[in-house]
Amino acid sequence: MLHLSPAARKQPEELLDWGWEPEEFVTAPSLAEQMALAGVQSVAHTYLPHIGGGLSRIFLRGATEVKGYVGFSDLWINLRHTLVQRQTERVFASVYWGGTDLLAHLYGPDAEPCRAELRHLARALEEEFLASLPAAAREGALLVILADHGQISSPPQRAVHLSDHPALRRMLFLPPAGESRAAYLYVRPDQAEPLRAYVAEHLADRFVLLETERALAAGLFGAGEITPELRGRLGDFLLLAWNDSRFVVGKEEIAPHGHHGSLTPEEMLVPLLMVRLDGAI
Repeated sequence: MLHLSPAARKQPEELLDWGWEPEEFVTAPSLAEQMALAGVQSVAHTYLPHIGGGLSRIFLRGATEVKGYVGFSDLWINLRHTLVQRQTERVFASVYWGGTDLLAHLYGPDAEPCRAELRHLARALEEEFLASLPAAAREGALLVILADHGQISSPPQRAVHLSDHPALRRMLFLPPAGESRAAYLYVRPDQAEPLRAYVAEHLADRFVLLETERALAAGLFGAGEITPELRGRLGDFLLLAWNDSRFVVGKEEIAPHGHHGSLTPEEMLVPLLMVRLDGAI
């Protein structure tokens, strides 16, 4: 999904070449569009090579302005300039930094490179943004820092490979989709009960099998309208990892150590830090 290409191919954004329209894939109003209804302008700061890409066209739809950055040095400087230039306006300035997530995937969320990344990111925030932000730009400004998800360490040896379970593969009419810790299973007709029995016998110590309808009713995919498109994408069952396991469909060129998608606290709970930059409470 991140590359907007079929899973078996390596060409980035190949779906766009086939005529796929990102704006039609997610029809719900974007955050920027909802902000605009409230009279708030949106300035999005995103990684420069991603500007104009499929995912950016989905998530940044309706933004008043999109600014690119190449590292967290110019990221914080660009954000500071935005607040100074628009200090008399009602504006929502958003920033996404993906380096922390990438390092957590590669090394594991508790690894030394991740801790170093957070230290350097915080130092740049202090030195390039906060220390030089004028008082006028601080007035009425609220800084919010949060993550879009957590992560859990799942070393390569904890992976369960679909290729080692040919009987399970034959019960599916499509390869599993979704996350390796929350796989969507598309079951052939009359294979639901055999699949339940197989998972109970071979995978129950690593995964829980949950009917998609139960997951939707429980609100695991949100409290909004359940559209036919959503229901079709999710398949018939979810295969959720219990512990540090994961379900791998194809061959991994690089075996990541950090993963997310299941229901452990480490994956679901994220920090939420808020501070008024003018010192008000």
